[in-house]
Amino acid sequence: YHHLLIMEDLGGDARFDDRFFAQHTAFVYYWLTCLLYVVSPRMAYNLSEQVEEHAYHTYDEFLKHNEKILSIQMPTVTASTYYSDVENMYDVFVNIRNDEGDHVKTMQDCQNDTLNVV
Repeated sequence: YHHLLIMEDLGGDARFDDRFFAQHTAFVYYWLTCLLYVVSPRMAYNLSEQVEEHAYHTYDEFLKHNEKILSIQMPTVTASTYYSDVENMYDVFVNIRNDEGDHVKTMQDCQNDTLNVV
C-alpha cells in the first residue's frame, strides 16, 4: 500500500490510462489469485512469488540505471514517513526493492507451509 502511495506522490497516478490499467489489472489479479487459491493454495502463493520476484528485479534494474539521479532527489513526504531512515529517493527505492524481496520469501514460506498441512 505504501509503495503505491509513494508512486502516486511521484505522479504515477496522473494519467487516466495508467490509473485505469493499474486498477483493472489489480482487480483481475486479485480474483485470479482467489480462484487459484481455492484450487491450490500452493499455486496461488507461487503466482504471488513470481509477481513479487519480478518486482524485485525490476526495482533492482531501475536502481542500477538511475542511481545518480535518485541520489540527488529528496524523498517524498510519504516515503519519509514510512521509511524513517531515508535521505534520498535512491534510499527509498532500495527499501521498496528490499520489501519486494521480503515478500518473495514470505510467499516461499507460505508454499512450504501448505506442504506441511495434513
